[in-house]
Amino acid sequence: MISPDRIVQQLVPIISLAQHLLNFHCLEGAVLIGDCISSSLINFNKQQTQRLKQSEIQSYVEFIISLEENAKTSNPLRPKSFTTLFSKLEPSVQCYLVLEMEAQVSSRFKNLDSCNNMFQELYKALPLCDLRSPLIKGNVIVDLICCFFRINEELLQSLISKIFHVPANPGENQSRFSEKALEKVISSPLILELALSSEIGLSVVLTLVDKQLISLTSQLQKILRDEAQPPANVNKLYQKNETQLLLSLSSCLRIVVRVEKNSSISTAQRSSSISSLLSKLNAQQLTTVLNDILKSSSRHLKKPSSTATIIHQICVFLISRLNNENTTAVLSRSTILQSIKAVIEVNDESLSQTLFQQFCKKEEIGSWSKQNKSGLLRDIMSSPDVWGKLDSSSRQIFMDTCASLVNSWIVEISLSLNSLIESTATQINAPPKLLIEAIVDCVQLFFWGEKNRFDLEQKITAEAFQPLICKLNASQLLELVLQLFKLEFDARPNIKKFPICMDWYRSICRILFTVEFVSLVNLDVATRIVNCLLWLEDEESWKQFAQSVCRNFQSSRGNLFLQVFMKDLPIQRSLKAFAPAFAAFVHIVDHWTQHSVNWAQRTEKVKEPTFSWQQFNAVVPNYPEVQAFLRSPEQSMIYMKFNEIAEARRFADSLQAMGQSNNFSVSVTTSGSGKNIRCGIVKNRNHFERRAQNFFCRKAELIELVKLRNRLGQEIAQVEQLAAAISSTPITTDEVCVVPPPKRPKLDIPVIELE
Repeated sequence: MISPDRIVQQLVPIISLAQHLLNFHCLEGAVLIGDCISSSLINFNKQQTQRLKQSEIQSYVEFIISLEENAKTSNPLRPKSFTTLFSKLEPSVQCYLVLEMEAQVSSRFKNLDSCNNMFQELYKALPLCDLRSPLIKGNVIVDLICCFFRINEELLQSLISKIFHVPANPGENQSRFSEKALEKVISSPLILELALSSEIGLSVVLTLVDKQLISLTSQLQKILRDEAQPPANVNKLYQKNETQLLLSLSSCLRIVVRVEKNSSISTAQRSSSISSLLSKLNAQQLTTVLNDILKSSSRHLKKPSSTATIIHQICVFLISRLNNENTTAVLSRSTILQSIKAVIEVNDESLSQTLFQQFCKKEEIGSWSKQNKSGLLRDIMSSPDVWGKLDSSSRQIFMDTCASLVNSWIVEISLSLNSLIESTATQINAPPKLLIEAIVDCVQLFFWGEKNRFDLEQKITAEAFQPLICKLNASQLLELVLQLFKLEFDARPNIKKFPICMDWYRSICRILFTVEFVSLVNLDVATRIVNCLLWLEDEESWKQFAQSVCRNFQSSRGNLFLQVFMKDLPIQRSLKAFAPAFAAFVHIVDHWTQHSVNWAQRTEKVKEPTFSWQQFNAVVPNYPEVQAFLRSPEQSMIYMKFNEIAEARRFADSLQAMGQSNNFSVSVTTSGSGKNIRCGIVKNRNHFERRAQNFFCRKAELIELVKLRNRLGQEIAQVEQLAAAISSTPITTDEVCVVPPPKRPKLDIPVIELE
């Protein structure tokens, strides 16, 4: 005989034994053990039952079902008696059993009346149990409510009342359990969908919403009290509570948006609670709620329901906050953009204009930087969900704001440039790089305004930038031109389709190529300049560029442009496609070649270097004796003006390090001590070999450039000859007419071959 104590201690092994007997058709043994377990468990008191684990109860229920599936071992009294044990189980185990069995009702229990009856008794008994245990997770409560929606809506109200009933003296744990469970239920989209399918469901869910609104009002009052505390006392817990409250409020409002399809379900108390909550939120909190509703309810926003009313309420409060608070500093660009989208979706032009005007007004006087303001305005113009749906009045407000911002920004940047030019201090309030970024952003806003202008009235003129451009030095102007090129090259559409923008950009490019910019470039910058010129397609800019490069034909920086032409195949192909570009390239190459020959005849500077120990251009600051030695024919010297060996070693390291940049090359050794500390300086051939290598490289480059010029010229001529031949051939009615490209101008430039 199996004793009750043994059943408690070894329930799973005993059930496993019985299941084994059942599987091997030892039916009498299986029934005997099953009846013994059943009679023992029924007689357990609540304390003994609480010691049973969920897995043990699950094994026992599974064994009962297995017995009921066999007509020889079934006994309707056995499942029925389980309900007596069920009422003594721990609440979380009760919930788990009901959910597990509900999943089998339509499949495994379909033809098992005893098991169906057992399940019916269990879910009827569940609302009578204590369902406020902290061991029951919020997700389980959601699943239970969904289960009762599907099985028996009449018991749903009893279940809800049991879960969310507030006792006369609620404990802290129970109160917190109800709050968490209610948050889970309210935020569940599945419960909302089930509720929409029945009148009872609607009533139940709206009852929960009303409970949650009351709870949120109480929580918000506590948060506002905490907010009034000194900043040191506002901790992460406060921020977490605020976030959770806003999420819960959004969930309630989403349900109201979906459920209240007619005014008969709406109540004055609920509307009052919503208005009271919204009236206490700041601008940041209002936008959070507004955007959250938009994400989940966008397809309901245009329906004639309470949706528009709730959105309208939020926007009215938001406009009030924006009008009375300096809130722009805490609202992100994305938050503002999403808020404007939400209002536009409501399809209320008056409301959208008011909100848009309020944001634009704040953009003029708010505490944001002008870069942030410009970014928001560009975000609006680039968003089809906003700009494409704005009415003409809202667009007019927007364009006025853009014009005002650009003009005030130009004044602000001009003042910063004036202080930069006049300042002699080492610390400058506005570093040049930040100034250029500000100018680029300002110009970009001007471009965006022109790209999206919807009438003939021009709000911003290109001439407004002229005083600003005149204050830029060559380096700043180069950076501005290249940054705007980078931004517009991949833009769709780019400024090439907008004459006012393109004319202005072309004008600053022409200014750039008339100033000394060659000394500012490296290979990367030189490549970007050439690509910019090819994209610009301006003959005047190409001419000025070619003249500037030719003026610097001896400069190593100027030579970088020839390297770009020689090594970059896409640039070579582009040169052939635009006649002024190819003409400029030919002019540069021929000028370089001609002047190399002429200078070679008049000076030693470009002749092949001959070896000499005299390093004529050596420069050694603060050491005239050493400099004189380097420029003399002497090969070595001893320098002894040191107080200690460490000083001599620093001198040796410094002298060897500066050699390449200061036109000399030496080897230095230190020795001695006391008054005999010395550095032995010995010239070597490194400087000569570098000069020789540079000479031969440059000569080879010139030869290759002339070959490249001739090859590209021949390819252009072949294309023109082919086009001419095609155009002169009679065309029959069955032939396709091919229009040749415009003929390029002939270049009256002599060809100079290097020997």
